[in-house]
Amino acid sequence: MKDPRVQKLAEVITGYSCSLKPGEKFLIEANGSCDPLVEALIEAAYRAGAVPFVWLKKDELLRPLLMNCTEEQLSVMAENDIALMRQMDAYVGIRGGENTAE
Repeated sequence: MKDPRVQKLAEVITGYSCSLKPGEKFLIEANGSCDPLVEALIEAAYRAGAVPFVWLKKDELLRPLLMNCTEEQLSVMAENDIALMRQMDAYVGIRGGENTAE
């Protein structure tokens, strides 16, 4: 059973905070334990006629990647992030970290 509070939060985020309109591209960036909210945001975005995109990240995987990365690697990562963000009309970032040391 879905938590009605999560459903309500998704409606507030998509309807009030982002004011999604039909056809708008909506990026949901999620990091950590937040799958129920991500799912509710996807459903709310579709109800608003928007086009949701999901970008999932995990700190426990990002940390080892960044510990030994190169300047070139960081540059390519940043370029990809910028290219994706420029295509979006709205964005929400969700953090649900379980380990504050990550």
